[in-house]
Amino acid sequence: MISKSTSSAWLVGGVPAILGLGIAWFGATLIKNENRLLHRQLELKAALGERSRKIRRRNLLGK
Repeated sequence: MISKSTSSAWLVGGVPAILGLGIAWFGATLIKNENRLLHRQLELKAALGERSRKIRRRNLLGK
């Protein structure tokens, strides 16, 4: 049987570590999505600046 001091030591050390990893993962995901959105915004601005309808359509569809 696990003693109370051992289980409380796991809780004291484990819970903050898991919480910190979760927050770090969430922050990394937000930054990655922000970079993707910025890249797509630049693609769309470039596509709207094109004169050729065919090229503009290809750029807007992302192909």
